[in-house]
Formats: sequence, structure tokens, C-alpha cells
Amino acid sequence: MVTGDPLAVGTVIAVGSVPALFCMVIGGAVVDRFSPRTVMLVSNALRIVLSAGFAALILTGHTQLWMIYLFSLLKGIADGFYYPAQASIVPWVVAPGQLRQANAALQTTVELGGFVGPAVAGWLIAAFSGGEGGSDPNLIGVGLAFVVVSGAFLLALLAVAVLRPGNLRQAQDEETQAADEAPVGIVTSVVQGIRFVRANTAMFSLFLLVAGIELLVEGPVIVGIPMLADTRLTQGALALGVISSAYAAGSLGGSLLAGALPPPRGRIGPVLTAQYVLMGILLMPFGILNALWQAVGITLLLGVMGGYTDIMFMTWLQGRTPPRMMGRVMSLLMASQVSLSPFSNAIAGALIKFSLPWAFVGAGGLMSLLSLGAGLRREVWEMRMSDSANPTEEE
Repeated sequence: MVTGDPLAVGTVIAVGSVPALFCMVIGGAVVDRFSPRTVMLVSNALRIVLSAGFAALILTGHTQLWMIYLFSLLKGIADGFYYPAQASIVPWVVAPGQLRQANAALQTTVELGGFVGPAVAGWLIAAFSGGEGGSDPNLIGVGLAFVVVSGAFLLALLAVAVLRPGNLRQAQDEETQAADEAPVGIVTSVVQGIRFVRANTAMFSLFLLVAGIELLVEGPVIVGIPMLADTRLTQGALALGVISSAYAAGSLGGSLLAGALPPPRGRIGPVLTAQYVLMGILLMPFGILNALWQAVGITLLLGVMGGYTDIMFMTWLQGRTPPRMMGRVMSLLMASQVSLSPFSNAIAGALIKFSLPWAFVGAGGLMSLLSLGAGLRREVWEMRMSDSANPTEEE
């Protein structure tokens, strides 16, 4: 290996995460100025060059620590622009009435990639590391894994290249011409996006809910489940893998259900509120489970509800966002999801050291209370599912 220093590993991750968050915020403004397709093509091209170049360095034995830092930095920048574009492209290419099914199909593909990708990488690393070659024999499998990654990015680039704009692109062009706005800077554009979200009460309430769950719930789950597997379940590491797979399978199933089943008639707000509250309640006893089947059952149910609510919320959000604001709204949603994760993990570590059961009780209880508080607001309670992707500025 290049280094066995855990501090180096942590700083490499940080070097990629910080610029990714910054670029994610401004990336939405760039998406709205150009198009999701253009931003995805450019960022994917950069990711291909980075992954292929990094694979060549590994396989030829020229990898140095500073190169890993540079790779992480540039990859984080590319990802920061790519993900808001990916979230914005669905209404850009499909008819308004197909938003929910298209979101479900996209999420299903992402979930399947989460299954297949790590398995392929793990097999390559196990099968080829330790062989002969010009590089460290322990890194040959890693280099081949990056070759596969660059190939996957190439396939994604080709898939995006054949996409053609649908109703949203035409609506966006017409809207821009009608508004007759003078070009503004990136910072001003981001501020406009923040003001738009703030002015929409239901949207702002749900964004605050997402941020609150990220801060108060995500950490106890990410840190607490490995501790649960290690201290209370006899299967140890195997239990952690099974629980993680159960959530992924549940999330996949929930996404499929959201695309296959008709949307709730009437108000969607009470449906989302009830599911978020129930998910919080299900988390509360997690810290006292002592059987793997119990943990798997609850996790599977949490995954199904999480996958379903993610699709319904995303479809509602896209249907309530004007085309010219789509990239900025999606980037702000993503930033609210990822920006608080380090703080959540740090807080969770301290709480779990004090009491694992109470950490889960607190996380689940706070999630239920936050969800109930947001859901009882009139604007959220009266939310209705609409496949319209060309709304007015405020509703």
C-alpha cells in the first residue's frame, strides 16, 4: 500500500469532500446557466481522465501520496458539479407525466450500481493483488478496479451524449426569454436559488427537515449500527454486511414501488409525514436488539419506506420548481443532505460512547418529532402530488 497511516486516509477523504460540497452549491447555478446534459458531459469527461490516469499510475508503480491528494481534490470538484446535474436532468428529458417513473428508474439504477460496483471492485482486488507486474503487487487489483471505473464513466458519458432535451428545455428557453433577465454572477444566482426555496414555505420546511434528520439522525445510524453489530450481535462483521444489504434491498424495493404504484390520491403531505414519523419510531428500539433477524426486518422496512418517500418527495419537488431554478434547488437539497454529516458523526460518536440504546432512542424520537412538526404545518399538510414541471414562482 502507498501508506498505512489512517490520518492520511482521513485527510484524502476530506480533500475530496470539502471542494465537492462547495462545487455542489455553485454547480446548480452552472447547471441552470448551461444545461444538465452539458455539465454531466464535461464532469464525466474529467472523471474518465482522472480515473484512467490514476489507474495508469497505479499499474506502472508511480503512485505517490501527493498524487492521491490531487486525484481526490479534482474528483471531488467533478462530483460536485455532476450530482446536481444528474438530479436536474430527469425533468429535462421526460414528459411531465413521467417524472415519478423516471425518478424511480434512475434511483433503481443507482441502487443496483451500489450492489454491483463494490462487488466487482472487491473481486478484482482480491483476485489480482499479490501478482507480478510493474507496480506494488498489492495494488494491481486496485489499478484494475480504477480501469473498470473509468470504463463505467465512459459508458455514462455515451449514455448522456445521446439524450435530447424534452419539454423542460423548451419551457426553460421560453421562460428565460419572457423574463428578459440580464445575466448575473454565480454568487447572485446561488442567492436567487436560496431566496426561491425560502419563499416557498412547504419546500423550505422540508429542506429544514432534511437538514435536521441529517444532523440528528444520520450520525447515530452510520456510527451506531457498526457498534450494534460489534457489541450485541454474535455475527459481528457479517451482521453489519447483512444489515447494510437489507437496507439497500429495501431502498431498491421502495423505489420500484414508487414507480409502479399510482401516487396517493389527494394530499401527499400526510402520507410523507406519517412515513417519516414511523421511520423514527422504528429506529428507537434499534439499540437494544439482540437478534440479527430483528435488525434485518426493521432495516428492510426502513429501506422500503426511505426509497418510496425519496422518490415521491423528489417528484413533488421537481413539479414545484420552475425550470430555470431546477439546478439550484437540486444543489441546495443535496448540500443540506451532505454538509452536516461530519458534525452528525462526531456528535453520534460521543453519544454512543455514553449509551448506544439511548443514542438510537434520541435519534428516532427526534426524527419523529421533527417530522411531525414539519408535517403539521398547513403548507406541508396540504401538499399534493403534481406531475407539472412548469409551476409558478410561488404557490
